[in-house]
Amino acid sequence: MVRILSRSGLSTRFGRSLTLAVRFTRTTMSFSTSKDPKTVSVSVVGVGLVGSEFVRQLQALPSPHPYRLISLSSSKTTIFNADGIPPSTDWRALLRASSSSSATTTNKADHVADLQRQLPTLVRADNAVVFVDNTASAVVAETYPALLRAGVHVVTPNKKAFSGSQELYDQIVAASREGGAKFLHEATVGAGLPVLSTLKDLVGTGDKVRCIYIACMSAVYACSVLCAGALTSAMRCCHTRTSMIIASFRLSVFVFFFFFFTFLETSRLIIAH
Repeated sequence: MVRILSRSGLSTRFGRSLTLAVRFTRTTMSFSTSKDPKTVSVSVVGVGLVGSEFVRQLQALPSPHPYRLISLSSSKTTIFNADGIPPSTDWRALLRASSSSSATTTNKADHVADLQRQLPTLVRADNAVVFVDNTASAVVAETYPALLRAGVHVVTPNKKAFSGSQELYDQIVAASREGGAKFLHEATVGAGLPVLSTLKDLVGTGDKVRCIYIACMSAVYACSVLCAGALTSAMRCCHTRTSMIIASFRLSVFVFFFFFFTFLETSRLIIAH
């Protein structure tokens, strides 16, 4: 069972946030369906467009539910309450007040370092901890191994940890196995489409993935946009039926060869693997 937290799935603005919410719910759904309900402490780093919508969806969950929002971190400050930040609280005002009352200047690395020390202390048999990273920060991504090793689950659309060094990725996988915590990053690929989980299911059931043709859909989309623009411009410039036919023929030839060479390249990669 996957609980959909809002109807904004078709919205480009909130698509990644919804994916995060679904992934977060899947990470912890066992706690809400067990006979002995457990609590889930949620720490959110990054409260921009995606992060703020995620917080809104989380706070809008109907009670009772096991989730407790225990911390929020912006680029300037962090608010932390191990007992949970009440849903009725204006968390933006709390962040502003915390930032203005801080006597020292801190940065994102300092906030994350504090969370790296605080969150593991909350991991218990009756309480799970989920770290939600809504940033695009490599500094935050580098904390994943330590958090996972301490039993803190990680949910993120941050691509830095999964498109950077192989060493960091290997550390994340090893730490996840060691600490028994999950890391879910579905929102980092395909704009939140279920690409990674599908590939894992295929490999887990014995299938072989022979080729992944990167950016093919982006190229097709770009070509479609260019062709549509070129066709519109050509039709505006054509003053006779004959010139319009010639322009349409040239555009059709271009489109044919584009898809033809795309198919050849895809076939070459499949054969090579």
